[in-house]
Amino acid sequence: SKEVVNQARWGNILRLREAIRAELQVPEDKWEDSWTATPPTFTKNSQVAAFGRALFEAVKCEEGGDEAVVDPVYDCNPREAVKWTIGLGADEQQPELQAFQPLAPWSLLAKRREAMRKEGGRTWTRA
Repeated sequence: SKEVVNQARWGNILRLREAIRAELQVPEDKWEDSWTATPPTFTKNSQVAAFGRALFEAVKCEEGGDEAVVDPVYDCNPREAVKWTIGLGADEQQPELQAFQPLAPWSLLAKRREAMRKEGGRTWTRA
C-alpha cells in the first residue's frame, strides 16, 4: 500500500501544527498599543508559512493526480474507513485526538498501524 504520510511528512505536520498553535496563542493586546507594529501573519513573517511550504514541498506531485479519487471500499462505507484508521493522539489510553492535544510521534503511529494490520482492523463502536 502507498503511504500518503510517511515519517518525514509527519515531522513536517508536527512542526506546522505547533507553529499554528503558537501563532494562535499570541495575545491580541500585544499589538493594540502601536500603529506601526505588525503582528505576525501566516503568510508573511511567521514560522507557519515556512513550515507550510516545507510540508507542501515534501508531497511530490508525481505521486498522485490533481483530482480527488473516490475509493469504493472506504468512501462508501464509513465503518470500513474507521476500521482502518488509527488515532493520532499521543495518549495511549485515549489515542483519539482532541484539539491542541499533543500528536503521537511517528514511532507510536507505526506501532499502532502494525498492530491494526495484525488484528485485521479495529472494531467499529458507536461513540
